[in-house]
Amino acid sequence: MKILGIETATSVCSVGLSTEKQFIGETRIHRQGLHAEAIAGMTNCLLNKAGWNVRELDGVGVSIGPGSFTGLRIGLGLAKGLAMGLNRPVIPVPTMNAVLWGLEPEPFRACVLLTSRKNEVYRGLYHWKDNEWTESSSIDILPVEDWTRDLPNEPAYITGEAAGLCVIPSRFTGIKRISTPAAFPGGYGVAALAARQLQRGEVIGEDPVPYYIKRFQGMP
Repeated sequence: MKILGIETATSVCSVGLSTEKQFIGETRIHRQGLHAEAIAGMTNCLLNKAGWNVRELDGVGVSIGPGSFTGLRIGLGLAKGLAMGLNRPVIPVPTMNAVLWGLEPEPFRACVLLTSRKNEVYRGLYHWKDNEWTESSSIDILPVEDWTRDLPNEPAYITGEAAGLCVIPSRFTGIKRISTPAAFPGGYGVAALAARQLQRGEVIGEDPVPYYIKRFQGMP
């Protein structure tokens, strides 16, 4: 099984290649505003470097959000275009799960923080169950200064694009902050999770849409 993963939901633009068992490669750039012009060329270069023909792909994974409204549309547009031309499935992967890909479950809880708008963050809480990170509750949108609202005072990771913006109150003694670049999702994590989902038959519909937490209010 050969899977391409596309990540454009955050300020990182990345593509990755994976089989159901093995990491093949990844490339990424960390610069806002270049996603649209860079993503197609990055994809072609990585496929060539791996010696893969695009027609060999069994599916195209794409980071589905939450994240930048514009970035999500760019990634999903490329994924749909490739998948349609190849008659292969688009496999939507939650962006926060891609952030957590490869993170060792010690401690067994994690808080993912991604940039939203107007000094706000998307916050997702996760726990380790059945050898994978599982959502503990629905994703919230919170002010940066209030990111710990209703957060259990238990050992946990804090990671994600916005983790560095958030002050950890002194009462939370068990929190481990994961810094960049591991705090950002990447194309390999998207590809690996997409391969797992495809193996399980978890391909959602034929026309996936971005996971928007709140209504679009203009360009990010």
